[in-house]
Amino acid sequence: MRQSEGRAEGRARRLRDEATEPERLLWSALRRRQLDGLKFRRQVPVDRYIVDFLCESTRLVVEIDSHQHGLRLEADAARTRVLEARGYLVLRFSNADVLKDLSGVLDTIHDTAFATRRSDAAEVSLSHGEKEGPVAGGHGRVRGDRRRDDASRSATPHPDPLPEGEGTREAGSAPEEGAVEPRSGPP
Repeated sequence: MRQSEGRAEGRARRLRDEATEPERLLWSALRRRQLDGLKFRRQVPVDRYIVDFLCESTRLVVEIDSHQHGLRLEADAARTRVLEARGYLVLRFSNADVLKDLSGVLDTIHDTAFATRRSDAAEVSLSHGEKEGPVAGGHGRVRGDRRRDDASRSATPHPDPLPEGEGTREAGSAPEEGAVEPRSGPP
């Protein structure tokens, strides 16, 4: 390990030990894959910076900016450019955002992470010669009553109305040969 890497790890460890209240609050909601199975790490060295939270699988960096960061807009913008050049997507929240609207912050992180996953999956599918279209799957979040139900992730809806001639036949007429007659009522 290079000496600079050792120093970065030591500094990251100190930052973890000296976390601010908003960092501790957000970490309590992100740790142990609580946000829909996404694995986050905190105070992680990336390039020459130490990012607050990192989800490596989605290349998502989450930064919490204290009120004093308002004076550091240019430095934060430069940091974001470096991280984006390394392939990371950066989300920034203020301390106040985390303290006053943790649920909204988590929703934004979740939606961004899964939009990134869907985008990556669509690119992989297209690179393997598959047709473009919605990517199936997704998971419900694991935060109490905010779990999404399976119905919200269902396949493409059935066309309504049905194309002409489909699903209808005149009363009393026999079904086509080999067709399965729909049941009505209990078996």
